[in-house]
Parts: sequence; C-alpha cells; structure tokens
Amino acid sequence: MATRVLIVEDDFDTRNSLCDILSLEGYQINTAETAEDAIRQIDKQAFDFIIIDWYLSNMTAGEFLPQLCSHAPGASILIATGSSEIMHAVHAMQHGASDYVVKPICTELLLGSMRRAMKLQLAQRRAIQSERLAAVGTAVTAVAHESRNALHRIRSRVSLIRLTYENNAELLEDLSAIEEASSLLESYFEELREFSAPIVLSKTPCGLKNLVLRVWNHVQCVAASSDSLLTLPDHDVQCMLDPVRIEQVLRNLFENAIAASDGNARVDMDWSPSEFDDQGTLCITVSDNGNGFTAEQRMSAFDPFFTTKVHGTGLGLPICRRIIEAHGGSIAVEENGGSGGIITIALPGLICNSECQPAICSAYTE
Repeated sequence: MATRVLIVEDDFDTRNSLCDILSLEGYQINTAETAEDAIRQIDKQAFDFIIIDWYLSNMTAGEFLPQLCSHAPGASILIATGSSEIMHAVHAMQHGASDYVVKPICTELLLGSMRRAMKLQLAQRRAIQSERLAAVGTAVTAVAHESRNALHRIRSRVSLIRLTYENNAELLEDLSAIEEASSLLESYFEELREFSAPIVLSKTPCGLKNLVLRVWNHVQCVAASSDSLLTLPDHDVQCMLDPVRIEQVLRNLFENAIAASDGNARVDMDWSPSEFDDQGTLCITVSDNGNGFTAEQRMSAFDPFFTTKVHGTGLGLPICRRIIEAHGGSIAVEENGGSGGIITIALPGLICNSECQPAICSAYTE
C-alpha cells in the first residue's frame, strides 16, 4: 500500500536519483520524461504526489500545471526548481502546486515537504467529508426514523395477515417476500445512518488472529458456504484497536470476497510490521480469487454509493475507510492484473508479534 509518486523529469540522472531516494523510503515510483507521457500515466492510475521539473523538454511546469491539476485533482504537486527560479515556483503554488524544492534537491527537505503535503491532504479530505456527513446525517436521521416506523407498521400488518390466512400457501409466500424486502430496506437505512454517524472508538489490546477467525466463522455461517477457505500467516500480532469496529471492517471484506467468487472464495491474509516507520504500524493484506477490480473500480471503490452489486448501497468500503482512518491508518485497493482483489490496510497500534502455528480455516474452524 505504498504511496504512489510520479516523477516528471527529462534529465536522466536527476530522475534516477529521485527514484532511488524515494524508493528507499517505501514510495511506489513511476517516471515520465514528458508532459504527454505524464498525462497518459495519470489517466491510467491515481497518484498521491507528482514531482515535476520546472523546465521540461517542450514546456514549463507553469504551462503544464492547469492540465496537470485537471487530470490529477487529488494529487499533491511539488515543483523542482533552480534557486534563480523561485518566483516561478511561487507562481506555480498560487495556481495549484503544493510546494517547491530547490535543486540540487536535499533529501530531508524533499521528504519533509511530502510529509507536510500528505498531512494536508488527509486534513482536507476529512474536513470535506465531515461537512458532507453532517448534512447527510441530519437528513438521514429524520428519514430513517420515519421509515423505520413505517416498516414496523408493514411488518405488523403482515404478521396479522399471516395468522389470518395461515393455510394459504401462495399468500404466505408473497408475505415472506414482503418481509424480506422490508428487512432489506431497513438494512439500507441502517447502513446509511451508520455511514453518517460519528465514529467513536473504544480501543483495547487484541490478538488479531482470534479476531479474524471469529469474524470468518460468523460470515461463513451466515453465507451458508462451506467451500470457502481462509489462509492466515504463521504468527499472531497484538494490536491496540477497537475490536468491534475492526470486526466490522473484516466482515465487509470477507462478505465482498465470498460474493465476488460465487461462494467459493479463497481468501489469503497476511500481516507484518511496516518496514518504513517506527510508529508500530501493522501492514495487513487481504486478497481473494474473485474478479478483481478494474482501474475505474479501484479509483471509485471508497466513494460513497459506488457499487457493482445489484442490491448494494455502496457504503461498505467507505465505512471501512472511515473506521481505519479513525484508528489513524489507511486502506487501499491494489492493482492485481484482474486476477482477484487485493485490499491493503496500514493500521497503527502494533504491540508485539507472537509465534504460533499456521492456520488454514474453512467454514466452521474454531
């Protein structure tokens, strides 16, 4: 789940030097020599950062910036410039760039600028989301309350009719369909309410493996699928987290994996401490054998109401992201060449590793 960086630089030595510096810090690097090549890559995948030299082969960064901001509105753009061109960089910042670094590039200054930009990105995204959720929450609370009352009245009437016509098999079948539709509608309202409600965590030290097994067994029982398989790493980890909320995330990921594989899921989980920080961050990977994600689906997976399911609300993964971000972490959909889906999670709060036996779990493994 490395942060994606695009380096737009026509000088071979500078480009390779930046690649080496950022790769050692754990960033995922793409490079482009021209503005045209940069746009082609941006249109294929999303980047968190774009580092661009002021002078490219056929235009300046100032001339390229409007097009760049249009194609990559969510990326932080850093301008690399010579000391005599500072005013150019300042002009670029006034028109969409996040910051600038002076050549020859100092590694610490570059990394510091990127860390500041990342914090600003996260703060801006959370502020926008909070405003939207506040508006949605007010409307949802009123609608959900009235709708829940109406659904309860429907169910009461259905129960009375069922008692009156208990020998009418055809009518009872229709009543069951009404009850099923009512339950589905109520679950939609509940999911919408949960998405718009504030997330309050209650953290406690937890063993991740037992947490995963508990959720997997529950999902398997509900799905009534005994053909799915979960494989876990050899070791357990202890984390400081909210077990109820993390169970909610895992349940959503497992249900999606089973649905994507028609009930014959092969889910592989792995976890290990992050190699790129000393803050106790745990890197978790959940992969399956389903249809995977297209480029469009990867970019929109965490957008509210985006779904590929017939009866989906498109709120499952957005809720997962809110929960993980409330823990101070991040979640992403990774590219896998169309051969199954891969979700990666960075979760702060790692306490320790514990050696234990390998685990391969079917439907009802305890």
